[in-house]
Amino acid sequence: MIRHAQAVLIVVTLAVLPLAARAQSLDPIFPTEQPMAPPPILNGQGPSLVFQSEKTPRNSISGGVSFTDVFTDNTYLSSTNSESTFSYLLQPYIRVAQSTSRLNWDATLAGGFFFYQNVSNENQWSKNLMMDLSYRLTERLSLRLSDTFSDTSGLFAASSPVTTTSGISVVDQSNNSLLLPPIQRTLGNTSLGELSYQFGPGSEAGVRGTFSLFNYPGASTDSTFGQLYDSRTYSGEAFYNQRLSLRQWLGASVRVQYIDTQPSIGHTGTASVLLYYGVQLRPSATVSFFAGPEYYDSPLVAGTVTTSKGLLYGHQWTPALGATFNWQGENTSFFAEYFRQVSDGGGLYSPVTLQQENASLRCQLTERQAVTVSFAHFENDPLGTGQNFTGLSTSVNLEHLLTRSLAVRVGYARQQQELPSSQNTASTNLAWVSIAYNFTHTFGK
Repeated sequence: MIRHAQAVLIVVTLAVLPLAARAQSLDPIFPTEQPMAPPPILNGQGPSLVFQSEKTPRNSISGGVSFTDVFTDNTYLSSTNSESTFSYLLQPYIRVAQSTSRLNWDATLAGGFFFYQNVSNENQWSKNLMMDLSYRLTERLSLRLSDTFSDTSGLFAASSPVTTTSGISVVDQSNNSLLLPPIQRTLGNTSLGELSYQFGPGSEAGVRGTFSLFNYPGASTDSTFGQLYDSRTYSGEAFYNQRLSLRQWLGASVRVQYIDTQPSIGHTGTASVLLYYGVQLRPSATVSFFAGPEYYDSPLVAGTVTTSKGLLYGHQWTPALGATFNWQGENTSFFAEYFRQVSDGGGLYSPVTLQQENASLRCQLTERQAVTVSFAHFENDPLGTGQNFTGLSTSVNLEHLLTRSLAVRVGYARQQQELPSSQNTASTNLAWVSIAYNFTHTFGK
């Protein structure tokens, strides 16, 4: 599978390079007054499904309240004993976005309560926070802070269509690929801090640090699915981006990472040197690539061990690579990602080599209707001995505006993966309906 994915990445790269060369030959020298705006991955950010026509006003307050009813036919993601349940979430939210000549920030806060029809002992509060802030300290020096916090269950994570990402690129994101039992409570937080300096109209350098945690309260008692392990991940990197033309960028980074898994499994350290290339194919479409060697040192493999995978070493070099395509049109948006790199286990007993493919398409069908279709496939290969864990998730979500402020959503998702406890394959089907009231108020100029 890895060889096939790498072959696809090489073919895509060779196909894009002629377009990039042509773009460079047609581009004028970029104006000195134009600030750098690298595409996803190079700028440390992820892609988005937001339409050009619905981007948040520069200075606005928006909010609302939603009620969601979700049905699942496999409450505990079991391969032998499927139990169904209905669940309900009442959740208000508020979002504030502000932009000035030096400061841009966007924050969303949501809190609610969800309860289950057949497993009332799992009823709990839901909390979500997303924040992204950019501040120009001087004409050339900029600060960026980003944070995403969530305390929810797999049921409502699946039924909430993602139109924006956490603001953090796949290189720095934690592993959230593992499909958990729908009612499993998950507490996660990812924070990013970045300081960058623009030397001129076409070059910048900086440092970036991230911290992430995942906790799974009550997971150790779930013998059907298997124990879930909490994780803490710390990473830091120094990066440099060079703009070649109005449409092309090159970049490089040196990155280190420290992964701590609990209960006390030990910690794993990684180091990588990555090269980046990004090109703007059209004003609304960009494609980015990264690749480089990655080194890991893990206590889970003592010395050299012979397994079905071959020889495993406690420290080893491995390739890290990936690509992102993002298109944000007036009424259609799409992104696709592929990446392979060492990451935390995302609930597994060991850090893993994570290989993942994601794709999402969002279309405006009519003035009042929009549909989102998503696909994700992943493979977690533990650094220690053990089998790979693969999974597949597909979903479709239809949104219809009843009035300017009132919307209803219906959706369906199917999830399938191997269980950590037995390696058996389990699947679940989810269906939901949601009604939401929203408002937006602009202020300032």
